[in-house]
Amino acid sequence: MGFRTALFNARFWGASFERAVLTVIQALGAQVAVFSATDIEKLGLNGLPWSTITSVSVFAGLSSLLTSLGKAGATKGRGPGLVEQLTQKKAKTVTPSVGVTEPTAGSDGKTVK
Repeated sequence: MGFRTALFNARFWGASFERAVLTVIQALGAQVAVFSATDIEKLGLNGLPWSTITSVSVFAGLSSLLTSLGKAGATKGRGPGLVEQLTQKKAKTVTPSVGVTEPTAGSDGKTVK
């Protein structure tokens, strides 16, 4: 699977968007921590430059998405990153235990174990 196939692969896009959202959250948290450590006493939480923090975080997410798209050809569609591989969850099969019997009713109609 190459670049063109990745464009139409829902699993590839899902993993790419997940990575981009995580990048936005990480960038947002890092900036709030840095600004809070330096200016929180002077400005308070409402005084932080939220427009700057938000725009930098969104740009980081877009950069992550573009990076995933750029790597689509190099990874042959295995995932958005060079070391990742998309996996499908397999259905868990349950096998009955050997020797298990159903409870039976006794002469008084109550279940006997």
